[in-house]
Amino acid sequence: MKIIAAGAYLSSAGLHFCFKRVAVDQTSQKIHAFDLVALAKDAMESFEAAGSRKGIEWVIEGDLEVPMVSNPGAWIQMLSNFYNNAILHAFEGMDRGVLRIRIESDPSRVALSFSARVWRSSCRK
Repeated sequence: MKIIAAGAYLSSAGLHFCFKRVAVDQTSQKIHAFDLVALAKDAMESFEAAGSRKGIEWVIEGDLEVPMVSNPGAWIQMLSNFYNNAILHAFEGMDRGVLRIRIESDPSRVALSFSARVWRSSCRK
């Protein structure tokens, strides 16, 4: 039982750290070094925890790391817009689905692609 409580505490502490880092990065205009994949994971965890939609999963695919020097707030805003638009429009009236984010880079560019797949549960007589 102590292990479960410790795991829940660590999970809660980790989520609090994600919220705080995402909030700071989102409101700051500072340019600094960060990993885009780690930032995307933290942002999606924060959005998911703040939202009320259950049954919507998210997946990040592509490169394992994308180190960059940029304004992380702009990237978080883009991810936030994708997440909120998917929840409001793609998943309206749906029971479950998957948000897919693909992050790929080469020395001269970074490419993000978004997709959503939805499922509706139905019972027929």
